[in-house]
Amino acid sequence: MFDFSYSSIDEMIELLARNINPFSGLKFKAREEKQVTEMMSIIYAAVNDEELYFDPVTAFIPTLDIGIIIKKSTSIQPFAKKIAGAIAHALKKYSEYFSQDIIQFSFCRFLVENGLIELRDNPYIENQQSYFATTLGENCGLQNKTTKTKKTKRHTLLYSAYMQVYLLRKFPDIFLPAIKAEFKKNHETLENYIEPLTVEEQELIVSYRCLDENGKKYLSDTMASLFNGFTGGKQKKIS
Repeated sequence: MFDFSYSSIDEMIELLARNINPFSGLKFKAREEKQVTEMMSIIYAAVNDEELYFDPVTAFIPTLDIGIIIKKSTSIQPFAKKIAGAIAHALKKYSEYFSQDIIQFSFCRFLVENGLIELRDNPYIENQQSYFATTLGENCGLQNKTTKTKKTKRHTLLYSAYMQVYLLRKFPDIFLPAIKAEFKKNHETLENYIEPLTVEEQELIVSYRCLDENGKKYLSDTMASLFNGFTGGKQKKIS
């Protein structure tokens, strides 16, 4: 039986994402997800005297059309495991190109190369290094979190929903050779599908979505005027 006093929210969400009722351990149907989720939230709040909000969202990997359930915050291990499982399901086989370890390593290497994380000595474990978010990484949706128990402290690098979506959008770029090998994607077609958005461009998109309708219209009109000024009135359409 699921112990609401000691189990984490992440454990609950992982079970619910697999259509398993944490309380009973039994499978439930997809159409029952809302009801079961609400029930878990009420029970958790009653046991722990605090509110709990679930907000699972599905984001898709470009070119592969594979949906990944993202959460408000997670660490790299369960995120990579979720992607590896989704790809294995899509391929109907295990792929060494897309194992949890390979995905996790590739994401970390990509983030290091872009100055978002760095490898440092872990202050809580002797002779061990861990990944920490840089200042740039913290500004882009990464969080250095320290958890404390009665005897120990632990460092965890958390990935916000924004950072999870960013990595999924960059997935075809990071795993181009593997996608070509496993999914038999044409190189030229695949290159055209990769969305070359930088972190700064992603932040602009998020800022735009936070504007009200008047703000969006003003910004769109301003950008159209600027673009037409540079191109002589020939604005490129985005399909």
